[in-house]
Amino acid sequence: MKIPQIPTVQTISHFTPSLYEAALRCKALAIWSAFGERNTLPQSSNAILGSCFHKVLELANKGQFPQDKKACYDTARQVFEEQVQLQYQNAHPLLKSKFRSIDRLPYYYLFRERAALHATDIALQKQPSTSPGISKPSGGAEVSLVSRDGLIQGRPDYINVAESEVIDYKSGTKAEVVGTELSGSEIRQLRLYAHLCLENDIQISKGSIVRGNNQHATLTISHEDARTEGAAARVLLAELNAAAAHQTFTEMAEPSPENCKGCSCIPLCEAFWEQATPEWANECGLHLEAEAVEPPSPSINSASRVITLQTNAIRGTFSPAQVTIQQIPENWLMLDGENLPEVGDVIRLINAKVTNSGSSSVVGVDKFSTSIWMV
Repeated sequence: MKIPQIPTVQTISHFTPSLYEAALRCKALAIWSAFGERNTLPQSSNAILGSCFHKVLELANKGQFPQDKKACYDTARQVFEEQVQLQYQNAHPLLKSKFRSIDRLPYYYLFRERAALHATDIALQKQPSTSPGISKPSGGAEVSLVSRDGLIQGRPDYINVAESEVIDYKSGTKAEVVGTELSGSEIRQLRLYAHLCLENDIQISKGSIVRGNNQHATLTISHEDARTEGAAARVLLAELNAAAAHQTFTEMAEPSPENCKGCSCIPLCEAFWEQATPEWANECGLHLEAEAVEPPSPSINSASRVITLQTNAIRGTFSPAQVTIQQIPENWLMLDGENLPEVGDVIRLINAKVTNSGSSSVVGVDKFSTSIWMV
């Protein structure tokens, strides 16, 4: 696959909670999130399943499922399957090459059951004649909440007016930070949603994260907390736009082991490759830019063609100078109609896997997370 094009740097008109988080982490990531061609990077299967999980809960909160328990459960499962199938059809070719059908996606059945059980619980609490709140889906036709100055926008998953509570659903079952009920990003998200509600004359005094196992983590939010978060977001938006007026994408990047952990921009982020060192590997994974020094060596593994590639490392988080990359599925390298790497070609290997070969200079690929790019 060819490295995606970096987006043209331009100013961002407004922040959503997700753009706010991206900008706190790295201004270049915010530019990519706002303007990059994100379909040129492979989606994670968890991102697809999580999005469909949210869609099912959105429909449950809008009262669109039957109130009979079994009928609701069956309908929620069916909707989840339909949503996953739709997103799978539009997914990146690498993901479809790795997982040939939706039920091959890792944790597909687990996410489906969580969505169905959670949606059933929500639907059975609904009263046909009343609406306890305002549903603001993560996607769909409803209008987003917009701050009075237009600089902050967002769509909370659910606003319970009766309880003065804003709710965000998470498909996972644990906080991002071990030992905490709410991560820093979750607290900021809830406070920013509360700010948007208050700007739209909806009174909010608390926010809750509801996880995939139906566990609730609730945060008391004062008006001052909400205003402070809104003000912080506006300051960061102004700083980002000031930088965008005179900096390149690479100059706006803020690479570090913490910021680059799990970042989708690594294949195309020149700043990462300029600054990354082997000491970053424990925090953000094994990533390697390397030159092929021998023709690919093909073999057959479980009826699939795989290749081994001998390379000289150039940059990244891997320390040996000579690196052998084993068991690369041939079709991963030829999705764009490209030929296999030739001697002298430079590749970027993202999320390599340590093998059990006993040699520190041998790495493999991980079906769940690895991608390989031609530079």
